[in-house]
Amino acid sequence: MSPQAVKALCESFPSARFEFKIEWETEVAFVADKLFALHGFDKENYRILTLKAKPEDGEYLRQNYESIITAGYHMNKRHWISIRLDEIHDDGLVQQLALNSYNLIADKLPRRIRETL
Repeated sequence: MSPQAVKALCESFPSARFEFKIEWETEVAFVADKLFALHGFDKENYRILTLKAKPEDGEYLRQNYESIITAGYHMNKRHWISIRLDEIHDDGLVQQLALNSYNLIADKLPRRIRETL
């Protein structure tokens, strides 16, 4: 998935915004000022997309896609996963995982904010 496709995907969700964080040297996607995705590079210079995941889903994904999906880079390893975008060839899986991440964050927002999404 290209960098432009990652940005378009993240911006396609209701009220989501995508911006570059200079201090982190990465692109970040937010919904209502809550982080749901990070797009950048890891220490091995792989281009990665880091997303929120339920702990049991993250464990399953890390076991079944172990060379492609790892514990969240610079994030809580239990609740976040990182996807090596240059290694994965299933854009549908990336899209679903991004949507799941967005929903995990959006569902925790106060009701008055959720109702405006």
